[in-house]
Amino acid sequence: MTAQPITGVASDLAVRLRELRQSGFGGVGITQSALGKALGGNKTLSAPLISSWEKGVAIPSRKWIARESTLFAT
Repeated sequence: MTAQPITGVASDLAVRLRELRQSGFGGVGITQSALGKALGGNKTLSAPLISSWEKGVAIPSRKWIARESTLFAT
């Protein structure tokens, strides 16, 4: 079975999440591992999980979207 290409909102979200991470803070990007540590607090999120969000394979819950929004808004 071949994976279906992502489209629509999932694709837009995936692209935006990657853009935010790569532009990082003051134009300095951060790694997926560093983002996982920043978002996860006491329980680090894995780089493969962050990657799956950025590829549109998985969609993060509202909780993680809110945390990422807060992180990049500061």
